[in-house]
Amino acid sequence: MTFASDSNAPPFAFLEGDTKQYSGLVLDYVRALSIQLGTDIQFIPMTWEEAVKSVVDKKADMCDMFPSKERKRSMIFSNAIYEIRGIALVNKNSKITGISTLDEELVIAIPSGDYGIEYIQNHNYKVKIVEIGNIREGIKLLLDGKVNMVIGDEPVILHQINDMNVNGAVEVLPEVLYEQDVCIAIHPQNKILKTIMDKGILQLKRSHYIEKIQQKWFGLSATISKNKIPTNLLTTVLVLIQLLILGIIGFILWTSTLKNKIDERTAELTRSRNDLINMLNSLDDAIAVVLDDEELLNANDAFKQLFNKKGDTHLKSILDSGKESDEFIHQGRYYVYKVINMEQEKGAKLLSIKDITDIKSSQVQLIQQNKMIAIGQLASGVAHEIRNPLGIIRNYNYLLESRLKGKDSVIDKSIIYINNAVERAGSIVDELLNYTRVSEDKKCLINIKGQIESVLTLESATLKMNNVIATFDCGEDLNIKMHRYSLHHILLNLIDNSIDAMPEGGEINIICTNKKKAIEIVFSDTGEGISKESLENIFHPFYTTKNVGKGIGLGMYIVYNEVRKNGGEIRVESQLDKGTTFFMEFPIKEEILNAGI
Repeated sequence: MTFASDSNAPPFAFLEGDTKQYSGLVLDYVRALSIQLGTDIQFIPMTWEEAVKSVVDKKADMCDMFPSKERKRSMIFSNAIYEIRGIALVNKNSKITGISTLDEELVIAIPSGDYGIEYIQNHNYKVKIVEIGNIREGIKLLLDGKVNMVIGDEPVILHQINDMNVNGAVEVLPEVLYEQDVCIAIHPQNKILKTIMDKGILQLKRSHYIEKIQQKWFGLSATISKNKIPTNLLTTVLVLIQLLILGIIGFILWTSTLKNKIDERTAELTRSRNDLINMLNSLDDAIAVVLDDEELLNANDAFKQLFNKKGDTHLKSILDSGKESDEFIHQGRYYVYKVINMEQEKGAKLLSIKDITDIKSSQVQLIQQNKMIAIGQLASGVAHEIRNPLGIIRNYNYLLESRLKGKDSVIDKSIIYINNAVERAGSIVDELLNYTRVSEDKKCLINIKGQIESVLTLESATLKMNNVIATFDCGEDLNIKMHRYSLHHILLNLIDNSIDAMPEGGEINIICTNKKKAIEIVFSDTGEGISKESLENIFHPFYTTKNVGKGIGLGMYIVYNEVRKNGGEIRVESQLDKGTTFFMEFPIKEEILNAGI
């Protein structure tokens, strides 16, 4: 973390003489915070105006300053570190006796970005403000008669007066301008850092560390948070206190102090608890503290959504298994859990559950993609080997046709059959290559009828072998812009699913309709149908009702993802023993409508 502060504001923060070592009361305090929190904090010396701006621009993590209405618009502030006063410095023989005498003719020097500027503006004093780099620069302007007054922090002004040895030439006005708490300013997006700083400040207050730092820089009796009290007045007050402190009053004061400390500690614990709850609720992982009887002591929102009722079989099986970690399927999704016994409370366990469905799905799809690449490479080689003899057959058949055509009807039919067989073999090779291509990210214009014919050609042998008749009704002019092989994969998975649902054979029918702003594709079969319970989970990954070895439950998940990837919608209707129908709608892009395609 980085801490920005003034490079010339002794004794709070300054660069020492020739060594240029960055020192000061504030730096000592922040170093103590660094040790208390166990984290490294780097210091960046700069002008005061630059230090303030660095926190607002997120170039530095924090800076010490007064919280004000204007500053709170762009920064958040920690609890108070210490208290400091703002004072005014004038020439020894000046006629200015107080702030109330300020008028339009006065010129006041104030460090750039200092709270004093905001104080003067808020009180509507009609004076001219000269922004300076530091207090020392302002005192020089005062001695040269270029300004009438210097406003700044009391310890800094007093230190510079002594350091410049100008005690006889200037004087501090008795009227105090303001008395404010100094806090650590933090960018509003870094609320967690504010919470950490507040805890560290509280711990340092308990150890009275600020008093030790004050003793180092100001001496045993010095202070940066209270007014200096005259000796005679201090004596009088002490006498009065001794007379007034009776036993019962002392008891009341002690009781009141104790109550305040308890309230403060309670408020701190409440804040810490709320911060922890908010942090846990922001996590995607389900986390809970559970007893052996499934009673929830605490749980985040993700856990409550996952197990929304007591007695859930998965929760019970996790607790009864005795395993520290394992995987399970719940509501069609894969999860991994981890159980940790808590020593603070007997029988309590910390249970964390992570959804790994997408990870598993990605792994399976990656394996499938690698398989397709390998098959594609094999298909490419096979296609080359098949196309060569097909070319030879086609050429020699052409020679036969040119020499023997019309001489014998049997030869003519044979030549036609050979040509048709060569064309069909070539078409199958092309479809095999198309099937093994990996989907591209780029969308292009697809002719729906051509895609359906291509898939049915590829699946023709499988359909015939399973006694399935496939028909379709699709216009020649139905085109849609989508990923090149998305419709290919959608239809292949739907056909495979329908074949499995019709072990005795049946019919598949595909109907395409132009609905002006969308194209509807209705895919239906006469299979066994799907139960109502299965319909609710059909598009979940790894959900399958097939026997082991028949499928892994990704077919419908791929169909759903491909439809959604192309901006479409999909729904399904089914009746047991009658069949299933999938309704898919794909939006027609504006450019296609305008072109009249």
